[in-house]
Amino acid sequence: MKQELINYIKQSLERGNPKDQIWEELGRAGWQEKETKRAFQELGLMEMDVLPGIGDLLERAFQAYKDKFWTLVGIMLPPFLLGLVGTIIWWFLSLVGMIAKIPLDNIVLLLILIWLGLVFFVVLIIAGVWAQISLLCAIKEKEQDIGIKEAFRRGWHKIISYWWISVLSTLLVLGSFLLFFVPGIILAIWFSLALYILVAEDKKGTNALFRSKQLVSGKWWTVFWRQLLISLMVMGISMIISFIPFIGRSLAGLVTAPFIHVFGFLLYQDLKRFKKDPYFEPPKTATKVKFIMMAVIGYLLPAAAITIWLVF
Repeated sequence: MKQELINYIKQSLERGNPKDQIWEELGRAGWQEKETKRAFQELGLMEMDVLPGIGDLLERAFQAYKDKFWTLVGIMLPPFLLGLVGTIIWWFLSLVGMIAKIPLDNIVLLLILIWLGLVFFVVLIIAGVWAQISLLCAIKEKEQDIGIKEAFRRGWHKIISYWWISVLSTLLVLGSFLLFFVPGIILAIWFSLALYILVAEDKKGTNALFRSKQLVSGKWWTVFWRQLLISLMVMGISMIISFIPFIGRSLAGLVTAPFIHVFGFLLYQDLKRFKKDPYFEPPKTATKVKFIMMAVIGYLLPAAAITIWLVF
């Protein structure tokens, strides 16, 4: 969607022009009805009777990605560079044979190297999470163009919440996957919007997960096919980029991660408008326990099966 169209509608509203008049003016100016309708929906001036098609969603995602490409890639650059530095150091130490020459009885040196490695790993994880949540902040404020520094400032305060939602979602989905696979797929799609909800609605923990479930419910297959398509597209692009020697795999993540999140955030906004932003009631304790128990059973089943096999 062209930003000039959005800006024009906003300015017309500020001048007190009614929506019908703005619509007619845009038609006379040569704007297509599809573009005008999309802009009105984007600004909350028109209800969304049907979800936009996958082609429309991809078109908007590509446009937003292109418009903010350098900001989005710039946000993802710090963890990319950290990972690159770590890889170069490891390759250099391996090349000169330093690692292989460390005597096993030199406990102090081994402990120092292990400690340094762990510290670097923790820093890399924090940088990655900070960059991811900052990326979502920049996507949310795509019209304001808040910039890299401001995105990192806003993202810093949500690192722990982002991490906690990721851990909760991973544990529940993985446990459900182990429970005959299908429940895991269902939960993965239900919870797929949770991180966008954290940034857009400031809902945390299980509230973000179940708010995501609320928006996806009734449109599960629609979300599933959209998520599957974007995953296949990104996999294909990543495979091509990964052929670049040395940095291919890291570079693929650098350029594809922003597009994945732009696509996901727009999908979240479409579902929110389509559902007319329904009232959200935090999940009851019994509901949380039900999902937790399903995941726990999933983790226990393989252990029980292995135990029975070993014993009998």
